[in-house]
Amino acid sequence: MTQIRGNSKSFRTILFLCIFTVILSLQGCSGIGNFFVDAFQRLFGSGRDQVRISGMNYIEFDKKDSGDGFTNKDGFLCVIHNPGCGITGNNGEDKFFSLNKQLPATAKLEKVEFTPFWPAGLGPGSGGTIGGWGSFGMQQKGGPTDPSQTVLVDWNNACQGTFAGRNLDYSVSFIVSVPHGMDLGEQTFDPAQQTESSCKFDGTTTDTETPKTPGVNSSGLSGTVRICNAGIDGTNGTLHLEGALTTAVSGAQGTDKMKEDIPLQFQPSGSAGSVTPFSTQQIYKQGTWQITSAKVVGLTGAYPNLPFTTQLPGGPGSTNLDFTGGRCPL
Repeated sequence: MTQIRGNSKSFRTILFLCIFTVILSLQGCSGIGNFFVDAFQRLFGSGRDQVRISGMNYIEFDKKDSGDGFTNKDGFLCVIHNPGCGITGNNGEDKFFSLNKQLPATAKLEKVEFTPFWPAGLGPGSGGTIGGWGSFGMQQKGGPTDPSQTVLVDWNNACQGTFAGRNLDYSVSFIVSVPHGMDLGEQTFDPAQQTESSCKFDGTTTDTETPKTPGVNSSGLSGTVRICNAGIDGTNGTLHLEGALTTAVSGAQGTDKMKEDIPLQFQPSGSAGSVTPFSTQQIYKQGTWQITSAKVVGLTGAYPNLPFTTQLPGGPGSTNLDFTGGRCPL
């Protein structure tokens, strides 16, 4: 009888640990839950395996644009965020293994392999300026050191500046420890057999390579446009620009002919005039340029000082296209 009572007590103890772990997991207390899971596995568990997964079934994808998406390739998730483009790009946060899409209680995240990709010829993005002008970047946070095991990827892309109109691309993969034979709901891979990302993106390079320094050989035209908007509502227009390179800097790369249509938005101006920033979306050779055509289609006539000469590169506001001729009528 004593032996039977002992077995019954052990069974109740094991059952309590199992139920307690499940409750903690359902309530999001995965840090405490993992402690009991690890203890339970050491005492009663069978062997464990390490597997690679892409996390495609565990992602909360922050889709901001119709061009955003992801694909699974050999255990790596290939993620694309397209900027739009309007006045500014997009920003968001992709989540993996969050409260809504947690790993099973007996699975444990061991490692995150995150690789940012950058447009060809460009390195990691900068913080941009006030309002996010020209900012472009991505950062992975959380992971095995986070008690919840949640992984975050903060990202933002641009419609202005050096990175204007470029897709933001990254690759992510996860090494997970699981009880032998566990089904994670998606295809698993041997981490030792597939060690490098299989993701390929058009016109990009990883930050592990040695990219050209942004702005040394190629650049874009940026500045401000000022018009009169006498109405009480904002209005949209398209800045049409044409120009040609006259003198290039040594080793310049990119296009030497400019023809662009850039969508802009103008707020009601009053007498001061409505001012909005602009940036060309293609990459041009650095040097001296002659601009031969400039107008906001549907809102202004031609810029009164054509042709004019400008330099590339130039920071925000370096080219001031003032179509008002002074103060605006009230």
